[in-house]
Amino acid sequence: MSCTNQHCFDICFKVVIDTVNDSVETFVDCGDQCSGIDIDFHDGIITIVLPLVACVDTTLNDDLSVSGQLVSLSFPHYL
Repeated sequence: MSCTNQHCFDICFKVVIDTVNDSVETFVDCGDQCSGIDIDFHDGIITIVLPLVACVDTTLNDDLSVSGQLVSLSFPHYL
């Protein structure tokens, strides 16, 4: 019989769009809570910061292998 545990945590998801060089980068910062949604445009760079809650299921199988799955990604309830 396998064991499954769900854990949710706050993340800051940051998207940086470089309109000059036509590139996009994403970053995830775990453990720190964002102060809120932030959108900035400066010198051709668009930066979007989103506070999110990520919930994952972690399963320990009978053969001791482990699997993980993202089950939800949402905005915090306080927004």
